This record gives sequence, C-alpha cells and structure tokens, in this order.
Amino acid sequence: MARMARPLTQAAQSSVTAQATHSLRSEETSIPNGMNGITLGAALSRWHTHLQASDRIGSQRTIDAYLYGVRFLADSVGSHRPLADITTEDIEALLGSLKRAGKSAGGRAVVFRPIRTFFRWCVARDLLDRSPARPPRGWPHPRHRPPRSSSSRTPSSRPC
Repeated sequence: MARMARPLTQAAQSSVTAQATHSLRSEETSIPNGMNGITLGAALSRWHTHLQASDRIGSQRTIDAYLYGVRFLADSVGSHRPLADITTEDIEALLGSLKRAGKSAGGRAVVFRPIRTFFRWCVARDLLDRSPARPPRGWPHPRHRPPRSSSSRTPSSRPC
C-alpha cells in the first residue's frame, strides 16, 4: 500500500510559498547590455507566475513541488546565468552531484522532472530554441510490455 504524504498545515504551506516567491523575485535580473535573452532567475519568476495563474494546476503543493525541483538547478548554475547558456551537461552535472550526495534515483527524478517541464515551457514560449533537459545517459527508460502473442488471448477466452 502506498504511503500518503502528510498534508501541510495552512501556515506551513503559505510559508513555503512565500519563501519560493521571495526567492524567485529576488532573482529577477536582466542580462547586461549587449547580451540577448533572459536570465534563469527571470524565466523562473515568469514560470512561477504562469503556474499560479494556470487553471490546470489545482494545488499550491503542486506548484511548490515544481519549484523544489528547479531550485536545485538555480542553486547549481546560478540564477543570474543567461537561460540560453544552460546546457545538458549542466543538468547532468547537477544530477551527478545529487547522486554523489546520496540522493536515490527516485529523489533525482523528483528534481529532474520539474526541470524538464520548465525547459519545455521555455521552448513553448520561445525563450529557448531547444530544451537542454533531455534524460541523461543511463536514465531508466519506461518499460514496455512485450506484445502478447495472438494464441494467448483468443476471442473465446475473454470474460463476459
């Protein structure tokens, strides 16, 4: 039986949200003159605003979970770094450092998935040409069930 997470109290939930919002707003910085693009911190702030305005996300905890994952990236590469300068190698280095720090494969996936979602959002908004967040080498691929042989399931063996 799956273990369910204990719900956050209203005060704890608003505290997590306030910390994430303050942290992201403090990172809204423009790139120095002569460079085109947007910084990671500014893009994260825009994404956070988008998530809060989205009618597809019904829970603040979902938004907090997304922010939890991308905070690792911002802490790793720096929020003042231009978004276009973030590479696949940066993301792989982050995941490698998490592995060396003892984070399980599931824990690393919890960090990687929001990063991948964030970069897909950036591509959809034309902030980037392509996403640097592709699954790293050796990342487990989804298992596909082998196709059933036609003899194992005949029309007469179907339940009524």
